[in-house]
Amino acid sequence: MDVLWVPNDNKIVNAELLRSVWIPFARKFQKPIIVGVEVLVSPGFQFGTFGVIPDHINLGAQAAGTVFDVRKNGWQVGGRKLEPPHSVYKIINYGQAVRLFKVDKDKLLNVVDKIL
Repeated sequence: MDVLWVPNDNKIVNAELLRSVWIPFARKFQKPIIVGVEVLVSPGFQFGTFGVIPDHINLGAQAAGTVFDVRKNGWQVGGRKLEPPHSVYKIINYGQAVRLFKVDKDKLLNVVDKIL
């Protein structure tokens, strides 16, 4: 396994499990961990390497567009496919990224939205 993606699920990622399971695991894992909450990418946590978070403003616009399309179709949903968010906010824990795979900060500026 080259990377671990941790889902946003409060049953498996909560304060108690972060302290007793996830953070000790991350120290041993020594590979990138992708999370969906900015606080878990914080350098103080020593947990997430990357954060991939839906852009909530664009997600709201995308959802509104879906509602209008369904309304125009007589409130029939049949045949519609699940769509991923069109826009995400990308965050990197720079210290972890450098330690794990020697990234160049200058190259990150065009790829991520926030460097911690």
